[in-house]
Amino acid sequence: QEQRNLSILFITHDLRLLSSLTNKIYYMNEGKIQKNSPFLPKITFQKQHSSLNTILEIKNLSVSYHQGQVVAPCSFTLNKGESLGILGESGSGKTSLCKAIDALIPAHGKVFINNQSFLDASSKNKQILRSLIQMVFQNPISTLNPRHTIKKAFLESLFFDSSLSKFSKFKWMISVLKDVHLP
Repeated sequence: QEQRNLSILFITHDLRLLSSLTNKIYYMNEGKIQKNSPFLPKITFQKQHSSLNTILEIKNLSVSYHQGQVVAPCSFTLNKGESLGILGESGSGKTSLCKAIDALIPAHGKVFINNQSFLDASSKNKQILRSLIQMVFQNPISTLNPRHTIKKAFLESLFFDSSLSKFSKFKWMISVLKDVHLP
């Protein structure tokens, strides 16, 4: 995050991990984002955000399925260099919220990426804006296909990043693998 000046929206059940990686945490319960919860007063944040440039802005975003509303209208911002964590139990709406932000499921409300409307964008503009965000699902079994090599999985995650050449992506992959002591 710091090397590439990224902003991160991190979704998890793991409070300890979340508190060590984020600037702020929202608690999600029964489809509602709450800035306060029984867990949050005990957290001491390790990192501080570096800028106030808004990268992601969510306004009254909600998701409904046949059984009813699974994400109540919520609003928040993610600033440049900042990490935001969303904590919640299974079924609280965390994954539906992320899928709605990335327009992978139908939603109501507004999503702005770099101050540009994402949900209302044309297919071409959506593709450009989508290259600025990366979805990492919380279930590693469904995220990493065991039939793919590490090379294929890594390079696939950089597919939409047109700022890097194929050679640069490969070099970066080698560097990252060395950092985590993988051959």
